[in-house]
This record gives sequence, C-alpha cells and structure tokens, in this order.
Amino acid sequence: MIAQTIDRLLNPRTNTVSAWRDRALELAETHGLLNTGRGVKVVRLAESSAIVSLLVRVASQTQAEMFYDVRYDLADDTATCACQAARWGKPCAHAGAALRYGRYVRALYTAEARAEAERMAGRDLAHEENAAALGY
Repeated sequence: MIAQTIDRLLNPRTNTVSAWRDRALELAETHGLLNTGRGVKVVRLAESSAIVSLLVRVASQTQAEMFYDVRYDLADDTATCACQAARWGKPCAHAGAALRYGRYVRALYTAEARAEAERMAGRDLAHEENAAALGY
C-alpha cells in the first residue's frame, strides 16, 4: 500500500482514475491488445437483468497460452486485472483491452440495442479461442 502511494506521487501520469484508464488504453495499443478482449461471462442484476459487469479474457503479452480474466464494471467504467502490474496498482495492457471491449458492449447495451449486445456477448462466449482456453 505504501509502495502504491509513493508510486502515484512520483508518477503523475497515473495518479487519477482518468489518467490510469488513459495509460491502460495506451499500453493496450502499444502491445497490440487493444481489440483482443473477448467476453466470457456477464454478471446481471437479478431484479432487472441489467448487465453489471463483464469478465473479459485477454491474452498474456509474455506467456503463450496464458490469459487474464479482467473484470469490467459498466457503472464506473473500471477494469480490474490480476497481473503483476495491476497488483501494484499500475495500469496494464490487459485492463486497457478490457476497457475497450467493455465500452464497446456498454455502447451497444442501450434499451434499443439490448438484443444486439446479448447476441455479441453470446457470440464471444462461444468463440473457439475462449472455449479452448476454458478447456471445453
């Protein structure tokens, strides 16, 4: 916790939520992960069946056949990853890829586009790479 606080003071590029998001998107673009996130799970509110969050699968940049499942929350436009950089509170390319994918789904998930968003999430869930990564 102290290391994260010191890092944020010393690194003004990521000391706000907005700057963190911008840096994560920048990293995703730099590492070629910007359009690689795929939805693997949708979390809904029981009462309204509205989408609350998405679990987005993103390939590791450094290890073949390894994936990170990044949680994207629609309400506050945040992504939570479990990679080493994210554990230190730093932006990562995986979070950037999840932000891009989550924003895409959120834009589709309006009252008019709900059916389309569900079709897209279902398509991605059935995607061969995701199925193989999940061991199906």
